[in-house]
Amino acid sequence: MIIIKRMNFSSRFAFKLCISVSLLLLIFSPIVPAQDYEIGTGDVLEITFWQQPDLNTTVTVRQDGKISLPVVGELNAEGLTSTELSASIVENMSYYNPNISQANVVVREFNSRRVYVTGQVVEPGRYTFEVLPNLWDAIKEAGGPTEAADLSRVRIVRGQTGEIETVDLEEYFNQGNYHEIPNVSSNDNIDVPRHALSTEEGIIPRDFEGRRICYVYGAVSEPGVFNLDEGMDALDAVVLAGGPLPEANMSGVRVIRQFDSYSQITDIDLEKYSEKGHPPRLLLKPEDTVMVPRRSSFWRSFLSTFGDFMPIIIATTSTIIAVDAIND
Repeated sequence: MIIIKRMNFSSRFAFKLCISVSLLLLIFSPIVPAQDYEIGTGDVLEITFWQQPDLNTTVTVRQDGKISLPVVGELNAEGLTSTELSASIVENMSYYNPNISQANVVVREFNSRRVYVTGQVVEPGRYTFEVLPNLWDAIKEAGGPTEAADLSRVRIVRGQTGEIETVDLEEYFNQGNYHEIPNVSSNDNIDVPRHALSTEEGIIPRDFEGRRICYVYGAVSEPGVFNLDEGMDALDAVVLAGGPLPEANMSGVRVIRQFDSYSQITDIDLEKYSEKGHPPRLLLKPEDTVMVPRRSSFWRSFLSTFGDFMPIIIATTSTIIAVDAIND
């Protein structure tokens, strides 16, 4: 009995020791930071010195990549992280005031990572980002597309090269390839064109309740941006968008939910839900995107495949005709 008690005591002690060590490692282990933001021209920086608050200042990075500070004058800031710039400031300050050993640099405005969104969006204009998003998230930042927007031919004019890239967002949504939507770069211009069949009366009003909105696109009667009411689910959103079209695939509806650094795609069988009441309802959250795909048909698949092979058929036919002409 004594041996058993000692073994139990030893086991409990070892267990508590392991838990304590694990907690200590969790608390004091270094956190690996994400890749630091590199300061660029146009960024607004707030620089504070807790040891000498009268030197605190807010500066804008000039086009030459430099900033002007009291005492030390001009310093290069472009291409540096906040930590690197802080070390540079302290190093230069130490020549004049050895008591200053710490400077805090905070980027207040990320103007060097700006994107311009124009065309059929609710709030066209310039938008800045700490982390540049993909094309769809940039459009959502501009309030989302209007119901007159044609998402099948969105154009990106690349700010670095001037190249024009046409993106079919509807195809990405229909295929469920949300994560493959191209990212935007600094100084890119995004233009969302008007649909050829739309009219001026089709523009979505701008009286949304803050950011409590949802986006409904695909095979619905009135795609666009809608106010998100409390307790609204995916089926409610489809009904709000005028209901599904005859070719809509209600068994393959997708809800795209954006988080800070990633997105989540949930497939919902609304056809089964409307008939049997399950699976359980998926309540929408602000800025969710509901995508209703179209049913694939034999002729659509045939024409798509035929279109892929058309250049080969034309080239082969031209070669045969040329050979026959030479033989003649």
